[in-house]
Amino acid sequence: MKLFLMLFALSLLSNVVLAQTRTAYWDGRYSTNWTDSRNWRGNFVPDANTAVIIGDASMSGPFSPAILETSNYVGWYSLVLGQSRTVELFIDTYSFEVLNDVVIYGGGSIRSRGADVRIGGSWSNSGAYREETYTVKNGKTTYYPTITFFGAGKTVGGTRLTPLTA
Repeated sequence: MKLFLMLFALSLLSNVVLAQTRTAYWDGRYSTNWTDSRNWRGNFVPDANTAVIIGDASMSGPFSPAILETSNYVGWYSLVLGQSRTVELFIDTYSFEVLNDVVIYGGGSIRSRGADVRIGGSWSNSGAYREETYTVKNGKTTYYPTITFFGAGKTVGGTRLTPLTA
């Protein structure tokens, strides 16, 4: 009986965890604006509980996404980029986090300008990853991009070199 109750409790817990993760597909029909829900199938902007897919076969719009200068937290559960379409994710923000895996297919690229990127899972790059410094218009403050991996047992791989310096 105890074993049954323990298995039942574990099944309930796993259902709760699964219910917290949803998938958002970038459609890019209206603009490059990441926070415009009309650019997303389902009309919602992803959050830390969302698996993000950009550049799949059903992407109908011409625009690649851009996350522009924000001090707000920007984070997702996972990221898949450029699986079927050529797209670039432009990150021009202070802090950006993917809690799990990042997969960049041959059609995908990430351009990070002065962003602090944190990855909680594995990194697979078969596309492109570029870093650029960002200097504030007053010319006195420069932000250098960083990428940090957190957690244990992560891998970095893919078919393309991932230069992690500016």
